[in-house]
Amino acid sequence: LLAGSAARHRADVRALYATAREVGRIRHVEASWVRSSGVPAAGGWFTHRRLSGGGALVDLGWHLFDVVTPLLGEFAFEQVVGVTHGDFLAAGDAAAAWRGDDAPAGGPAGDVEDTARGFLVTRDAVSVAVRVGWASHEPLDVTTVRVEGTAGTAHLRCTFGFSPNREGGSALTLTRRGTPETVPVPEEPIGAEYDRQLDAIAAALADPASRGRAAAEAARIIGVIERLYDSARPVPADLSSLREPSHGH
Repeated sequence: LLAGSAARHRADVRALYATAREVGRIRHVEASWVRSSGVPAAGGWFTHRRLSGGGALVDLGWHLFDVVTPLLGEFAFEQVVGVTHGDFLAAGDAAAAWRGDDAPAGGPAGDVEDTARGFLVTRDAVSVAVRVGWASHEPLDVTTVRVEGTAGTAHLRCTFGFSPNREGGSALTLTRRGTPETVPVPEEPIGAEYDRQLDAIAAALADPASRGRAAAEAARIIGVIERLYDSARPVPADLSSLREPSHGH
């Protein structure tokens, strides 16, 4: 009936969807969720690939792709390239401090990424840029979604999740021909999107067309994330194997 992501049910994201209808044909989408410092459960299952399947990309990136899905419809990516890093995780000083179970637990730092970037292109030549980070050099936790189209650009700036280290409120802007316009966004308490998602279960039960939709979307998103991970495999330590052969060989 539903997947474990409620971000598309946020009031500001819904306002973004409505505003995106005014940008014309969508050409490019940028989605970013970067924390200032928030590596979850350092030393626990979250940071070990054998148990979690991945790091910040599968954790935060899942929510971003879930938000992007309604903008792109039945999308399929022909080109996928990604890069991942674990510098903050290796340093061991960027654990989340806003949940009791996220306090540093000691032991190994983990073997997943804390930062990931990706660039993807659909069969219809729509490009998508994604950036996620459990930690960064930024002062606050910030989420942005930018939708560029033939008639304008819609830009949402807010903070997903429950971290208290967040920007105040959400800001949505529609820009056309160099003129920005502020779009009103309803205020709501943190976490209201999960209640709204649960409220939609009754309608999902009553609609035969909803059967299997959540599972299909989840499988598509996980498939995209796995392709990004495949693209981001480490470069061999011995770079000599990557050098171009001379003209004599």
